[in-house]
Amino acid sequence: MTLKEKVHKHCLEVVALRLDSLRQNARDLSESVANETKSSAGDKYETSRAMLHIEQEQIGGRIAVLLVQQNLLKNMDEKSSPFRISLGSLVRIGDVFYYLSVALGKMQIDGREVVVLSLQSPLGSRLKGLAEGDKLEMNGKELMIAELW
Repeated sequence: MTLKEKVHKHCLEVVALRLDSLRQNARDLSESVANETKSSAGDKYETSRAMLHIEQEQIGGRIAVLLVQQNLLKNMDEKSSPFRISLGSLVRIGDVFYYLSVALGKMQIDGREVVVLSLQSPLGSRLKGLAEGDKLEMNGKELMIAELW
């Protein structure tokens, strides 16, 4: 399995774990709402239920984002090798690898630092369309695309 395939697989696993965790949180909240008993202090009961509902909505929003990310990852071809940086590209700049897919942050894969970022991120948008050997300036530093998969 290539580094790019390992990174892609790891991204899918990370998103799946986050989805499972959020879904469990949503189930726990639903149980809390169902088990909430009305106390003699009616305002306290209503406030508590309202806060639980707000938290459920927030979790629902995060689940929706993760489902979009999961769908995007599942529809990517992690075996392609483009000549220009695009969605699904693995790029090496110096000692750091960048995987252009969804924003998941830094990871360690096979002892290598891999930053998983979206094409909409500041660096991702600057990298889009570049080829191996191209240079760009970022934060006052000149960066060169050393390798592209």
